[in-house]
Amino acid sequence: MAASTTLCIEYFASAAPPSTGTDVGICFSGGGSRALAATMGQLRALQALNVLDKVSMISSVSGGAWAAALFTYLPASITDADFLGPVVAPGAITPQSLAVLPPNNLGSVPQNLSLDKLASALLACIEAGYAPNDLWQGIVGECILKPFGLWDVDAKRYPTKYYASTPSEAQVIVARNPGLSVSDFFVVQRPRPRLLMNGAMFSNPTIADSQLLPFQSGSTGIGIAPFFKAQGVHGRDIGGGLIETVGMGSSFVKPLSANQAQVTMPVRPFALSDMVAISSAAFAHVLQAQLSHILYPLAETIVPTYRYWPVGSLSTEPWSYLFADGGCLENTGIATLLSHGIRNIIAFVNSQTPIQDGVEGQISGLFGQPSGPSEPYAVMSAEPTFCQVFDQSDLAPLVAGLRNANRQGPAMFLQTLQTVPNSNFGVPSCQVRVLWVCNAWVDAWYDALQATVQSVVQQQRTWFQFPYYDTILQLDLTPTQVNLLAHLACWGVQTNAPLVLSLFNGAGAPP
Repeated sequence: MAASTTLCIEYFASAAPPSTGTDVGICFSGGGSRALAATMGQLRALQALNVLDKVSMISSVSGGAWAAALFTYLPASITDADFLGPVVAPGAITPQSLAVLPPNNLGSVPQNLSLDKLASALLACIEAGYAPNDLWQGIVGECILKPFGLWDVDAKRYPTKYYASTPSEAQVIVARNPGLSVSDFFVVQRPRPRLLMNGAMFSNPTIADSQLLPFQSGSTGIGIAPFFKAQGVHGRDIGGGLIETVGMGSSFVKPLSANQAQVTMPVRPFALSDMVAISSAAFAHVLQAQLSHILYPLAETIVPTYRYWPVGSLSTEPWSYLFADGGCLENTGIATLLSHGIRNIIAFVNSQTPIQDGVEGQISGLFGQPSGPSEPYAVMSAEPTFCQVFDQSDLAPLVAGLRNANRQGPAMFLQTLQTVPNSNFGVPSCQVRVLWVCNAWVDAWYDALQATVQSVVQQQRTWFQFPYYDTILQLDLTPTQVNLLAHLACWGVQTNAPLVLSLFNGAGAPP
């Protein structure tokens, strides 16, 4: 690694809109292993429809970020066919095929998230001397990234590699910093949409229940893009732009040009495991509660903590801020995607809430009505409109459209919406199209299954709430459980292929 004590990084005054590709983005929501399994099926279907190469950005949260990060940075040695699994018609599914996952399959991740395996990874990190607030990152690296070759560590099990969107991006950073080399980065190894991973940061960790702010990592950098004046610790400014991910955890030294700065070398690389861990930090809280007998008195908290300084106020000294799960604030990833200039969105909301029981609470929050069932770790803002990007009057048609669609098939509904400007996320006023796709039971899919498979599904539905697996309590899904949800999610997208394709060809209008 570099021997220099400083880095030269670029910083950006905002989350710039995409400059290449189509105007279509995809969101994969949070939801633990349920979200991961559904995302696998949805990616499988989109690839079969030959539209993934036409997607500009993927915006992901928590469990959706587990899947999206692995998909984006998948090593070239692993085929997409093995990673995503095959498209299988409902009538061709068998109980035997459900119990098997191909090698290097995304669906194997939940089997690494059983409590005993999580505890084993935790103990290994503790024995290696991990700081308490790095433990969740270490677990993410060991249990989620390592099986896919995306966890490179030193003798103390700490990550040794940064990450960049492309090899050319890494080369640009290295050209400014001769102490680094391209081999110090995980990079995207095949054509992929650009990836956004969404997290949240407590604005003032010295105050209980302080406002969460949207924290992102993507192709344009990492940080909090909107500017929050004097809302941090001791009146510190927060946000105002993004920096290259290589500078996360640094201290600002001095400006070098209009968009370059000299910063201190971080104590260690900010790795892919760090951002994936931030996006799914709710599970750090849960793990700490379940394994308190191991942690106590080692650590008061294992919640990720990082030094952070604002681009909008370069003279502000960094502070160690606590970070939170992206789903604690905005669980869909839609608001951040809108801030990047995307105007056609496929929003996969892989919720544990049956659509007939009510729209998921963080969907309604986007309409200024944060009510209804929600993820158990969601932290609703004291200001009901903090995450609002759509008009309240558009929520009722969405709920009705999803419920009506689900009576006949997948819960999918296309809306043309006028956004409500939101300075908290940097969303302007614009017209957008959103294809909402919600996790839902579908009678037509069940009716098309063989009787032997229907028996398996009924057992899963009775004892394990299929397809609404619990976000927190059902992390360690079996191959059968993963495959069932992935098949259902894949089938739903393929069933409504014309609706999906309309986002790419500009045709179509709200039903």
